[in-house]
Amino acid sequence: TRLGQSSPFAPMTLPSATPSFLEPILTDAFDREPSLLVMAKGLGLHIVLQRLVEANSGPEHLVFLLNTTKEDEKQLLEQCAARGVVAPAIINNECPAQERMELYLSGGVLAVTLRILVVDLLCDRVPTAQATGIVVANAHRVTEGGNLAFILRIFRQLNRTAFIKALSDDPPALTKGFA
Repeated sequence: TRLGQSSPFAPMTLPSATPSFLEPILTDAFDREPSLLVMAKGLGLHIVLQRLVEANSGPEHLVFLLNTTKEDEKQLLEQCAARGVVAPAIINNECPAQERMELYLSGGVLAVTLRILVVDLLCDRVPTAQATGIVVANAHRVTEGGNLAFILRIFRQLNRTAFIKALSDDPPALTKGFA
């Protein structure tokens, strides 16, 4: 189905290669409720991110992957290629506005830089009503006054039903400012 046509959120079956301790985490990650997943470094957060991408890679979904580093994107593209999964499109300043609009309408998972998404949201280029979710990588780097927080506020005003998932593998960084 194409973006905008009704399609149920497809449940994902967990591959046998998934470490057993990740199975309950992945089950929780795939519910439609907003959530923050915090894991210690080295416990497989990249697997959770990859499975979220895999589950939402079809054209019936429109999921924004935000706050990724170049290293995250490289690793994710390699994992998708190894598993035969459609990799997320990378949208940055090298992608013209018309091409971005076409990518938004084609659905799937889109790794978008924050500056580009802010501009596209403000210029009404993003079909927010059709978006099924946002995945925030490196959630420990989100600040209240930053572009990502601004994007999430605008997005939530325009779409109350899409999921928002935030992922972090740096628990100590999340405690800063609470002392």
